[in-house]
Amino acid sequence: MLMLSNQRSLLSQVATGEGKTLIITTLCIIKCLYGEKLDIVTSCSVLAKRDAESEPPKGNKDLYEFFGVTVGHICSEDIDQRAQTFSRCDVVYGDLSSFQRDYLLDRFYGKNILGKRNFENVIVDEVDSMLLDNGNNMLYLSHDIPNMERLQSLFIFIWRSVNQPVNSLDDLNKIYDNAAIKQSIIEDIHGMIMRDEVDAGVWQALLKSKTIDEDGRILIHLKDYTTHVKQLKFPKQKTENRLIFLLNIISNRQRFIKLRSEFYNFIEQHLDKFIDNAKNALFMNPDLNPKIIIIDKNTGTDQSSSQWHEELHQFLQIKHGCKLSLVSLKAVFISNVSYLKLYQNLYGLSGTLGSRDEKQLLNELYNIDLIKIPTSKPKNFFEERPIISGYKEQWTNSIYDETKKKIIKDRSVLIICETVKHVDYISKCLVKRAMEDLQNDPSNIIYDSLKKPYVYKREHEEFTFGQGNELLNCGTVIIATNLAGRGTDIKLEQKLVEAGGLHVIVTFLPNNCRIEEQAYGSAA
Repeated sequence: MLMLSNQRSLLSQVATGEGKTLIITTLCIIKCLYGEKLDIVTSCSVLAKRDAESEPPKGNKDLYEFFGVTVGHICSEDIDQRAQTFSRCDVVYGDLSSFQRDYLLDRFYGKNILGKRNFENVIVDEVDSMLLDNGNNMLYLSHDIPNMERLQSLFIFIWRSVNQPVNSLDDLNKIYDNAAIKQSIIEDIHGMIMRDEVDAGVWQALLKSKTIDEDGRILIHLKDYTTHVKQLKFPKQKTENRLIFLLNIISNRQRFIKLRSEFYNFIEQHLDKFIDNAKNALFMNPDLNPKIIIIDKNTGTDQSSSQWHEELHQFLQIKHGCKLSLVSLKAVFISNVSYLKLYQNLYGLSGTLGSRDEKQLLNELYNIDLIKIPTSKPKNFFEERPIISGYKEQWTNSIYDETKKKIIKDRSVLIICETVKHVDYISKCLVKRAMEDLQNDPSNIIYDSLKKPYVYKREHEEFTFGQGNELLNCGTVIIATNLAGRGTDIKLEQKLVEAGGLHVIVTFLPNNCRIEEQAYGSAA
């Protein structure tokens, strides 16, 4: 009611479990009955699809249908399908990058996706994530450039240069010296004469005739340099013969990098970044997949349509034996702030709106009011003292010991990890420790829960307990990324509530306390 009656845009702090999804649905229905349209921005595409397509208890599609409100989502790669959603639906769900993508495609590429839809109302779910954590984010749209597949020989050459066996410190310095790698690339592409290979007089003559540049790079490319050298008129025949021999050897060298001349300037501008990203790729660890997919660190969702820039993506593909994707260049972009300012009315809901400074920043950026809605019931929540681990084994042992204590008391435990890699590592360690303890105490049934944790790490996996369609039982161990921390509604069976409820362990130190509060909200 506050959102409907307020003259300015409004951000509301509504605690986790207080029905944000239902509040959004209600606001949408009332606005639509007045003939207005709304865009709903969720923190990830998983939640957008869930809220737009699902019947209760996952979503509220039946409620929209009851009031004759059409609803859809734009988390699809099919442009025609997205265009139909914008034109036919009163309420459109999507993550922020999907809305930004379609805006840029519509305005700058003439794809006519938005149709007659204007920027009337937007409701931002998990507004702290969108406006604070990712407030400075930019969405870039890139496009493929013709003949960019010809750069593959360059990428393979750079990869071979950084991925060599190292036998000494000198080898290490040589392999990871950008200048040395860059010189070897230029030498392969253009051919080079080193200063110590010719006399000072010859060097000056080559510079003056623009045969080479200051670095020794050959600027005039010929199959046979005999005529060209004779035109320089050196006083000694020996000098002339030696230079002809040297230039012809360079001209007929074995070349590994095969490029057209129109790419030379482009490569010169990006070469340092290419080399740096080849080194980065060498030390990045995969989550063993047949293709390279970026996983959003904040939400844990797949970003399958995105690529790392400056060819880091291609070097990772070479490293792991994947098919090389085409190189693309950034064309147009828009920031989160710029996009959301396009709307006449901005409404936001979140379990946490941050500190006083963060609230002030939101007010200055978006000219909005902020309110805090009290909980319908007092929180039954206790935060234990944090445990700081000095090394990895102590870290996993602490997680296991804390989990075991709670399982003994008939409680369930949600372990939230920073990355997919950490999910795999912690689940492996917990299972190993549980199997060892089971051998010493085979009659104890608590180890059944510890040795068979429920693992949730990718958005395409179904999180049964997070969709509200199955009650969480006593003695369940869940190990997940932050996918289980935002936008999930874990319902507990009565016996688990009486035992003390769900215990949440955040296994890393987040960038801000709001991420912790979101995770703990699942337990309160």
